Amino acid sequence: MWSSNLGQWLRGSSKNHELRELRAAWDRSQAIWQASPIAFIDAKDPVGALALEINKDAWNRHAIPNVAIAVAMGHCIADLLSAEAIGKIKPKWDAIEGDVSAAVEFRSVVAHRTKYASDFARLHGAFRTQLQPALDAFFEALSDFFDDRHRAVPATGAAYP
Repeated sequence: MWSSNLGQWLRGSSKNHELRELRAAWDRSQAIWQASPIAFIDAKDPVGALALEINKDAWNRHAIPNVAIAVAMGHCIADLLSAEAIGKIKPKWDAIEGDVSAAVEFRSVVAHRTKYASDFARLHGAFRTQLQPALDAFFEALSDFFDDRHRAVPATGAAYP
């Protein structure tokens, strides 16, 4: 027992060790993210750009009832992508270091972010593959409720006069 306490004292506490490991994992994750296609999609808002791309694909397949619906769907897609933790993140280290549950959650985010960035093409493709049928069904169902006067021009968002 005494030797393990001495070892912890010499190495620093296990909490400090875990936090150093978490910072190192974050640094590795950032390097992978910055080298991935995500970082090059849009410098300011990669999640928004990915959401717009997915949304435009749906617009090209369906006459969108109106611009407000298209914008709302874009926000929903962006929220789903944000849950994937693939956008720009600036960790709040004070909060992470001060709260064990925040550190555990952030470790999970870092692991998921690293996985998504390192295998972006496959994982984002799977995300799109799963989402597209739901978007198609949603826009097809909406088309029954709107006539041509209320439709937006596909892919442009401009409303018919």
